[in-house]
Amino acid sequence: MKIETNEANINKLFGNDFWFVVPEYQRPYLWERDNVNDLLNDLWDVYKEYHENDEDKYFLGSLVLCKRNEEENGIRYAVYDIVDGQQRLTTLMLLMAVLRDVTKDEQVKKELGDLIYQKESRVRRIPERVKIKYKIRGDVEEEFTKKYIIPENGTKKNEINNLTKENNISILNMANAILEMNDFFKDDEKQQQIDKFIEFLLNNVVFIYVSTEDLTDAFRLFSILNNRGIPLTNADILKAENIGQINEEERDRYAKIWENLENYFADRAYFERFLSFIRTIYLKEKAGKTLYEEFKKIYDEREMLKRGNGTINLLNEYNEMFNKIIELNNFEIENNYKNLITIMKLGIKSDDWIPPLLYFWYRFRIEKGEDKIELKNNLITFLKKLEFKFSSDWIIGYTPTKRLESMNKILKAISKSNSSDEVLSDYEIFVVDTKKLKEVLNEDIYGKRYAKY
Repeated sequence: MKIETNEANINKLFGNDFWFVVPEYQRPYLWERDNVNDLLNDLWDVYKEYHENDEDKYFLGSLVLCKRNEEENGIRYAVYDIVDGQQRLTTLMLLMAVLRDVTKDEQVKKELGDLIYQKESRVRRIPERVKIKYKIRGDVEEEFTKKYIIPENGTKKNEINNLTKENNISILNMANAILEMNDFFKDDEKQQQIDKFIEFLLNNVVFIYVSTEDLTDAFRLFSILNNRGIPLTNADILKAENIGQINEEERDRYAKIWENLENYFADRAYFERFLSFIRTIYLKEKAGKTLYEEFKKIYDEREMLKRGNGTINLLNEYNEMFNKIIELNNFEIENNYKNLITIMKLGIKSDDWIPPLLYFWYRFRIEKGEDKIELKNNLITFLKKLEFKFSSDWIIGYTPTKRLESMNKILKAISKSNSSDEVLSDYEIFVVDTKKLKEVLNEDIYGKRYAKY
């Protein structure tokens, strides 16, 4: 593993030695106004204690970078994919744009502008470049960076207020960050000291950066380093591994598919839950490690699935099924199915019954190609059996582990069966201790977690 590690202040990081790319697998810009305010207060407090001592440094944490080469108009140059640190670097770029528009010193304005954006020079063979490029988020560059970050006084435009209702979460949060920064620097004390603060920011605020030319090594480094801000999730790392396995011609397309999956599940935690459904469908056992480690088991130990477009296509397929048979969008089926699904989603706190339902449809519609109309009828019967088994085990008071074992048993039966009829005729996987169930229901159920259900 070839590693470059060093210390760099903001002046160096935003100088000509570094050009950053936020790669396809990264999340949007997620810092909210509170995050920005915390950073600004930290920086200002340290600045006030600074007393013009060149040796005083404020460490803003570590950056993990993956170095590679890009070519534009025949000019080849190095860029750094940001594996960890994009939230902080993006915030600093926004901050320099705000400070450029706050200071009254024309030379300082120019120098800050040069750190954000490099103009094209055909004679010197220098391409036009912005300090941070956002892959697959062209709207961030076209609609925001070029309008509000690159132009002088762009951060003072009134339209920024309208962007706080944007659907694009990156643009929304960037707009809010700028508004927070403008509020922070509007008092007289800060206005009078703005140029000294800029000098402190550029020269005394420092990162430790770690760079490697191998993405796998970069993620290994990321996993062992402490980081500040919003860390990558298991889903982010899975995204990186899968996007990284796809050739460059198709990488953007598959990155957009993944981002659409993330956007479908507005709650990022539930997107990881969706991924855990797929893990359960494949492994058919209780998870013992992190989601990322469980997927490594699927990939490497059992070789059940390949990283890359195979995984992303599969997730997209399951997402389409989830949208139909769980969310009931554009799915023509009898109302008794729709009613029961709705009641289960509202009344049962656990959603461990979802993987068997998804897998039932995938196995017999996608893999076995069963007739869609006939399979819908069997899906209704399967849901009724599944609901009775799952809710009964819950009401009886079985542990979550025991209930999971029952669902995994059903998943295994689906895998072994040659038809949906064969699953429905398997009495053993749906058996319920009806004697115990009746005993519980004959007791005082009011106040119990399952009473409303």
